[in-house]
Amino acid sequence: MRTIQSNKWLEGALFVAFAFAVWFAMRVANTKVSKQINIELVATGRGIEGKRWLSDSTAEIAVTIEASGLDALFMQKFDRRKVVFKSSDFVASSSSKSYVLRPDVQAILREQFGSGYSYILSTDTVVFASEKMLSARKKVRIQSKESLTKAIDARWVKRPELENDSITIFGPKELVETCEPYVEMPKIEWQGAQTLELPLLGIERSISTDQHWIKLVGEAAQWAEQKVEKTIVYQNKSVRVELWVSGPLKELAQDKFKESITLEWRIEGERLRIDPFSSNPNVVVLSYSPKYLQL
Repeated sequence: MRTIQSNKWLEGALFVAFAFAVWFAMRVANTKVSKQINIELVATGRGIEGKRWLSDSTAEIAVTIEASGLDALFMQKFDRRKVVFKSSDFVASSSSKSYVLRPDVQAILREQFGSGYSYILSTDTVVFASEKMLSARKKVRIQSKESLTKAIDARWVKRPELENDSITIFGPKELVETCEPYVEMPKIEWQGAQTLELPLLGIERSISTDQHWIKLVGEAAQWAEQKVEKTIVYQNKSVRVELWVSGPLKELAQDKFKESITLEWRIEGERLRIDPFSSNPNVVVLSYSPKYLQL
């Protein structure tokens, strides 16, 4: 008898629970909720299509959220009012502005909060504050020049310098104007003719440039002095002139350098003056004799 009563009570409880579940499901299914909120869109990555720069990567929008059924029970998720997205995926640009279209804003919200809600915007586009990106020509500095040395008995045939000492950069105005590109001189002893490729430094990640490496070109050589004989002809008379010259050892070791030395004469009163010239910038005439001939 007690077992029968107990079963009836259980059946009654299950019936009530089932009826409540049916009533609750029908009530929830017919529930519709609408909520208007302000959402802050935050774009990551400020360069847009290589044309414009987001001076402000945030924009606030008013959105009406509509939900029904079970989704209406979880509207508290919209208490998170900041939504972060990649600018490269959604932000477009024209010649005068950067913006996100309404369907793309809705896609961003669906990705963040789910597709079970309707997202109603009062505007067709969300505009982000931006500026046009600029290009400029910038001179490249050499830092730590004192780090470069050469052998004691060597001189510079060509002092090391940048093969191209200016570059073109492209980016937002504020960064382009303050950009100061440079290369760091390595700590080495320069020997002979060399070409070093140095990395370009001082460039912000948001700045693009037409090159990232710059060549440093120079030449050092051992210096020597040598005696040279040349002949000048005046009125069918040959005059031998002895000259002492200095220059890179490897050049003075070849007779070809003598072709770069020429003699000219001119009359000064009762004398004939002899003047030597070197067309080779590395070969210098130190002294010569005779300088004058008596007429």
